[in-house]
Amino acid sequence: MLLSRKFKLARVINVNRDPNSFDLVRIPGDLYVIRRRPGMKNPYGLHNGELVTADTVSRGLDCNCVCPACGHRLQSHQGDLKRPYFSHYRGSDCGAGYETAIHLMAKDILAEHKRLLLPELQVFSDANVVVEGRYTEREHLVKPWTRLNFDTVQLETRVDSFIPDVIMTKDARRLMVEIRVTHAVDKKKLDWVIENDHPMVEYDFSRFPRVVDRRELKSALIDTYKKRGMGRGKWIHHPKIEETKSKLTKQYLRNLEEERQATLDALRKTRVPVDPQQRLDFG
Repeated sequence: MLLSRKFKLARVINVNRDPNSFDLVRIPGDLYVIRRRPGMKNPYGLHNGELVTADTVSRGLDCNCVCPACGHRLQSHQGDLKRPYFSHYRGSDCGAGYETAIHLMAKDILAEHKRLLLPELQVFSDANVVVEGRYTEREHLVKPWTRLNFDTVQLETRVDSFIPDVIMTKDARRLMVEIRVTHAVDKKKLDWVIENDHPMVEYDFSRFPRVVDRRELKSALIDTYKKRGMGRGKWIHHPKIEETKSKLTKQYLRNLEEERQATLDALRKTRVPVDPQQRLDFG
C-alpha cells in the first residue's frame, strides 16, 4: 500500500509475496511503502529427540517431527518460493517452537564445549561526582576476548525459585547464562540475581537470521563478538561491580583533591611578594 505524508491511499504493492508481516519504507518523492516481509515461520522440529530443519526431512507428515516447545505433531513445508518451515498439524501454532529450538541448540553447544566467550565488562567511577574536563576512573573486570573453559555445565537446573537456562561452573564458582530470543531478563529475575549476588550474562539472539545453523550459534557463543541482537552477550550482574565502582570513585575524588592541592601550591610559589612600604593605605 503506497501512502503519502497526507495519508492518501494510492495502490497496493506486494514486494515479497508474503502476507505475514510488514515494513514501513521511505521511497523517493516523499512517499512511504507498507512493504510485506518474510513471515516468522519456524524452521525447526524434533525428530527422534534431535533438532532438525524442515529441509532435511521428508515432506508433510512423513517428516515424523514434533514441536520443540509443545510436542505437537508437525508437518514439513518445502515449497519453491518460501524457505522450508514446519507448521502444527491440525492445530494452531503454539508460537514458541522457534524460541525453544534456539534455546535447545545453544544449550547443547555450551554443554558440549564447556567454553564461553565472555562479554567485556568495564566499570567507571560514579558519574555524579565527575568534574568537567577530567575523565572518570575506569577498570576492566572482564577484558575483551576473554574465553573461559568451565568444569561443568548444567541445563535448566533450579536455583531457589528460579531456573536459569545454563549454569556453568569453574573452580566452584557459578556463572548463570541466559539465552534471549524473544524476552530479555525481566525485573523479577534481575532483582533475584542482584539480591542473591549471582553473576549472570545474557546472549541476545532476538535479531538473528531466521534460519541459523549450529555453526553460527557456536560462533556467537564461543568464537567471536557479534552485533547486538545477533548473539552479542552482556553482563546482567557481576558481584564486584558495586565494590569496584566505589573503589574507583574514592580514587577519583582522591586524585581530584591531590590535583587541587598541587594547583594551589603552584600558585603560592609563583605569587609575587609585595613590599609592605608599597602597600596602599585605604584607611
